[in-house]
Order: sequence, then C-alpha cells, then structure tokens
Amino acid sequence: MTAASQANKQATLPTGGRLLALDLFRGLTILLMVIVNSPDLTGQWHHAYWNGATIADWVFPWFLLIVGVSLAVNEPKMRQQRQLLGDGALLWGIAKRTLQLFALGLLVNLFYTDFSAVRVLGVLQRIAIVYFCCAVLLLYLSRQKILTLGAVLLLGYWALLSFVQFPGAVVGDLSRGNTVVNLFDQHYLPGKLWRGHWDPEGLLSTLPSIVTGITGLWAGWLLQGVTALPPAQATRRWVQLFAAGVLLSLLGYGWSLDNWLGSYAFPLIKQIWTSSFVLYTSGLGFIGFVLLQVFYQQAGRRFWAEPVVFLLKVLGMNATVLYLWHVVLHYLLTQNWWWHFTDTAPDRALSFYGWLTQSSAGPAGTATAWYLLIFITLSILPNFWLYQRRIFIKL
Repeated sequence: MTAASQANKQATLPTGGRLLALDLFRGLTILLMVIVNSPDLTGQWHHAYWNGATIADWVFPWFLLIVGVSLAVNEPKMRQQRQLLGDGALLWGIAKRTLQLFALGLLVNLFYTDFSAVRVLGVLQRIAIVYFCCAVLLLYLSRQKILTLGAVLLLGYWALLSFVQFPGAVVGDLSRGNTVVNLFDQHYLPGKLWRGHWDPEGLLSTLPSIVTGITGLWAGWLLQGVTALPPAQATRRWVQLFAAGVLLSLLGYGWSLDNWLGSYAFPLIKQIWTSSFVLYTSGLGFIGFVLLQVFYQQAGRRFWAEPVVFLLKVLGMNATVLYLWHVVLHYLLTQNWWWHFTDTAPDRALSFYGWLTQSSAGPAGTATAWYLLIFITLSILPNFWLYQRRIFIKL
C-alpha cells in the first residue's frame, strides 16, 4: 500500500462525534465575559485589583484553556492533514489563523486609541500567540516533552519574579506595577501600554499564559475520542479530568499562601499571570468542563435545562463573532453621544449607561441591572441569527 493510499484510508477513519461539552464551556465562558464587561459590577463580577482571583478573573484563562482543548481534540485530524498536505501547508494554515486573530485584536484596540499610539498586545493577540505556540508544540514535541516544558516555564517564571535582579526593580517585589514583568514591558513593549506604564497582556506574562494552553492540551488528550467510547470508559475519562482539576486548583491555591510557604509563595495575580494563577484557573476550568458535561447528560430530565444547553451551544459555536460584536456594542453604549434633555433643550451628551443612570428610579443598582439585561440581550442576538441560518464563523 502506498503512502498516499494509506493516508487516504486514515482520513476516512471515524474519530467520534462532536464534543458538545466544549461548545457549552465556550458558551459559558463567553457569556461570563459579556457579564464581566458590563459597568459598575462589584464583588466576584469585578476583576481583582491585584492579588486574588474572582470569577471575573477566570474568564480569560478559560479562553486559553479552550484553545488547548480544541487543538488536542482535533490532533488526529491535524496529523492526517500533515500526512496529506505536508508540514509547510499545515504551518501556513496555523500562521494564517494566528495572524487573523492578532489583526482582529489590533482592530479591537483601535476602538480605544488611534494608529499613532496603538496598543500592540491584548486579549485576542494573546489568544493568537498561545494558539500558535500550542499548535506548533503539538506537531513537533511528544506529550511528555510538552508537559515538561510547561512545568519548566511555570517554575522558571516563579524563579524570575522571586529571585532574579532586574535593573530598577527590587528582587521579589510583587506589588502592583513594580514587578519585573511590568518593568520589562516599560522597556521593551512598543505602543500604548494599557495601564499607562505596564500592560496586563505584556511580553513576559505571555510565557505562563502559554502553559494555560498546555493544560488545555492535557485535558484534550484525556478527551480524545471520548464520544466514541463505551459509557463506562467515557465516564472514567471525565472522572480523571475532574480529579486533575481538583489537584491543579489545590496546587495553585496552596502555592499562593504565604502563611504556608513564606517567601516561596506565588500569589494569584491575573495581571502578571502568575504560575499559581495558571494552575488554579486551569483546575477550576477542568472542573467546570466536567460539570457542564454532567449537566448536558442530565438536561433531558429537567424542563428548564434544555434551553440553557441550547443557549450555551448557540453562544459557543460563534464565540469569536460574539466577542467582536460585544466590543463594538460596548463602545456604542458607553460613548457620550446620547443627549439628555431638560424641559426645553438638550442639557449635555451622555452615554446610554449614563442616561439610564439619570433616568432610573428605584434602589441603587437599578441602572446597572437594566444595562446588564439590555447589553446581554443585544450581544447574543446575532448568534441566534447566525445559528438559525447554520452559519458558523471560526478563526
């Protein structure tokens, strides 16, 4: 049998059905993102100022986790494409997707500035970098070497921030804006920095964020072909993923406790993407992924559960569209071009949210609640339109 016929035969082999739990997890994550990006939310729905990790801080790492899971689940297809098309064509496809995501990230940043001071990095740019690195690692390194590299990056990043001298920095200083990560961005990251003199999606913090993608690869390897397995074997895989999630989240949280580890502790800090934050949020993501799978399996027994499954599926299957549209919508609703009228004449320009704040009667938080409801509704409507027409846009 020739190599070409062997490759064609492999390309026809069944690989199992679609992993719907991944769509649900993506849908939940994108919905949480829309909620978190609404104004005046507090508590768990607002990002931690520096130390700690709220629900709002889970969202971004879960996107990177999804990148890794998606790549690993589709690894057999990638290897078939590699056999059929060769390395060059496959790498060009990976590079093309990376550049598209990075360019979209730059476009999003232009909503907040102009070309003369554009912010080079950002959310979509980090997703693009993590995607590229994880895809290339998946092609050229064994699973053991990828996981070993992830561990080295996490430990090396901790050692760098805790023990290495950097000009102008105090060794081990992890206070806001004063870390090696922040000072590195000041010196070497071009363009506008999101926090003025440092950036939460900066250069050095991209390294541990790649490990978040690697933890997603690990989860995806566990779930490869799980939809085609007998129920008992499939359940065993999901239990293993849940156990791994508990282990990672406990390790990450334990690593952050200075009353246990003293100077060796590494706090949970999203804005510099600490190694403990990687483990903690990845573990919680594993747990959430498994719980969504259980919810999906039990949904038919509860009348209210099937609409929830449908909603998350619709959001998850066009997540990139929802992300971009919600950025545009947020810009439109928060800019000061809504006129507030007095008895006889316009008073001054307000944002839509400002108009709601002035117009809403009732207890505190009424305007925030109304805005959240309107913002979520308008954000997700295009996804239903696309789903109804079976249009799925993926980058």
